[in-house]
Amino acid sequence: MQRPILHQHANGSGHYTYCCGEEDRQPYRFEWQRPRQHVARSRRTKSGWALLVSGFGVATVLFWATMLVSPPTSEATASLAASASCSETERPVRLWLDKEVQHRAQVGNVIGQDNFHQLLLWHRSAHAQCVAGDARRADGNFKALERMVAEVAARHVRADED
Repeated sequence: MQRPILHQHANGSGHYTYCCGEEDRQPYRFEWQRPRQHVARSRRTKSGWALLVSGFGVATVLFWATMLVSPPTSEATASLAASASCSETERPVRLWLDKEVQHRAQVGNVIGQDNFHQLLLWHRSAHAQCVAGDARRADGNFKALERMVAEVAARHVRADED
């Protein structure tokens, strides 16, 4: 069960016991006890795990604090701001096109010199540019469409007067 421990005396004699002597500086360990170095290693391991967990906790808190203070913005959010400026330029053209589509649905498709289908395609193209974030090009296309719509409306007015 236990190993015998040799105790030597100053006069040269000695004896074996199964427990530590009174004059010994370090107590002997029994076979059922773990060695001291394993205790120290397990303490080091526990403190290493504690440092790892606390570091992970600090990193998590800092990450969420950063996300709450300044959340990231995506390109979609930036394009929404650009599309807001586009929608103001698009509004007159879109209103005229909606009215014209309703009018043509009631009256029937009038084939004339106004190239209405081409205007619809250009409007869709400019709207797609606006949604994609190319606000400058879309604004230019909407202004050009607005001039074309004004010419078509002027032709309709002249045709009604005749």
